[in-house]
Amino acid sequence: VGILADGVLRARLAGLWSAAVETAGTAGVLTLVAVGGLAGVALLALPPVRGAIISRLAPLGRGQWRALPLMRAFASYLALCAFHAGLLALLVASLHPAPITWGEAAAADGCSWLIGFFAIGVPGGIGVREAGISWFLEPHLALSGAMAVAVLWRALQVAAELSALAASLAWG
Repeated sequence: VGILADGVLRARLAGLWSAAVETAGTAGVLTLVAVGGLAGVALLALPPVRGAIISRLAPLGRGQWRALPLMRAFASYLALCAFHAGLLALLVASLHPAPITWGEAAAADGCSWLIGFFAIGVPGGIGVREAGISWFLEPHLALSGAMAVAVLWRALQVAAELSALAASLAWG
């Protein structure tokens, strides 16, 4: 908690992102992330790796994993993350004239999601994820504005999930 409070982590993340963007450009960094993710999927498709995973999951009743559905799922998730980042950037722009780039929105959304995910004992990371988004957006917005964006962002995500549930139940 102390490292988060004094801004060391924020400075390190910002420094890492800036150095990567200066070296390769935003498109280069995003390409590197995408290629790295695809390499991870390819690694999972290797027979020894896949065999080790399947043997560990066998007690859970899992069947064999095929590479193509796994890569499709990864591509879909990557598209979803890009879409989320764009929506968050639009939400910030609609509420505040603060300059926030797509990459900053992606970093804020992704990092805050991970912070909420690893907040063991907090259902859905409620409150923790919002604090993370507020913390990442605070350099661009006043704290009250960052908190408003975080709460609205959570509300939009809950509404989207409930809409998807209703559609799937109606579809059958």
